[in-house]
Amino acid sequence: MTLKNSFLADGRENKKIRNTFFSDAFENMKRRNWVFWLSFLTFLCYFPGYLVLALNNIRSSFEGADAVGLIRMQQRMNENTETIFLLNGFMPVLIIGLAVLIGMQGFVYLHNKRQVDFYHSQPVSRKRRFLVLWFNGIVIFAVTYLINMLLGMIVAAAFGCMSGVIFSGAMQGFFLYLLLFLGIYHISIIAVLLTGNTLVSLLAIVVLLGYEIAIRAMKVVMASSFFLTYGHGEEEKIFDTFLSPIVTIYKYIVLRGNENRYSQYAQNTYTYDGTVVSLVVLAVLFGLISYFLYTKRASESHGNSISFPKIKEVLRFALLLLIGGFGTYLIYYIAGENVALGIIGAVFFVGLGHAVIQLIYEVDFRAIRK
Repeated sequence: MTLKNSFLADGRENKKIRNTFFSDAFENMKRRNWVFWLSFLTFLCYFPGYLVLALNNIRSSFEGADAVGLIRMQQRMNENTETIFLLNGFMPVLIIGLAVLIGMQGFVYLHNKRQVDFYHSQPVSRKRRFLVLWFNGIVIFAVTYLINMLLGMIVAAAFGCMSGVIFSGAMQGFFLYLLLFLGIYHISIIAVLLTGNTLVSLLAIVVLLGYEIAIRAMKVVMASSFFLTYGHGEEEKIFDTFLSPIVTIYKYIVLRGNENRYSQYAQNTYTYDGTVVSLVVLAVLFGLISYFLYTKRASESHGNSISFPKIKEVLRFALLLLIGGFGTYLIYYIAGENVALGIIGAVFFVGLGHAVIQLIYEVDFRAIRK
């Protein structure tokens, strides 16, 4: 952090430097510049980089074409440009990866005793430290995205593919992707705060991101397998997520491109406005949880599998519910839809899961590092 005062050799005060929020953020950003440049290069390849290669390749393939061919060339160039700037299925993959990386990199110092001792010895409140780290993560994403999106628009304009529709769609896409980033970003921070080891944090991120959809999918599969009166139209409701920002954004993207393949119910559920509201609620909810956990997390939790001992049994029950359901589903179908063997599979997987969870809880990661 920045020193508040500096002095000359004879002890006289040279100048007073105010230790403001933005000075702290600037100092922290200097230690995170590699993440900034990695994010920048990712979007540089995605927006201007891909467009230059794709549009130039299309132009080369129509070299010497007649008037009809030139019209087709322009159509293909416009379609490629729209695919990049408007909502598509590949961009969320980049967003999720960057959100996990940026979220973990900002808060993973909590897993290192030396860094915890250094940062927590500074005269800075936990609220201030959290907000600095949190703010910088959002800046890294938003700035690198917008700069390269604008560079991509310049490239598109140079090839004659830019339009007001594409600009409007690109801005709408940025807003949705920013909300998606915030949801995944906060979940990644929560995973880091709940654990004291980076590997366990990665496992926690996978569980937190996929838990709800896994539970819903197993519920539909098991209900349709064991209850004859269960409605077959319920499969579509697997994706009626409450807590998954990933499913929320993908459902909207898929519906946007394939409206004829989905029911009126799904189309009414996943509108643009509804998707925005859902992502805002999730981003705020997960953000408040991450802030609460940061203020309550004990500094000496580094190296422990779980930072909050009181939630160990709650996590164990939630994970065993998931593992047992998966075991039932797996053995039931492998055994030719045999109910008895499905139940045996549930017992086996619950026992195995309990052993694995207990091993994770009891392993001393600090001793392993030494």
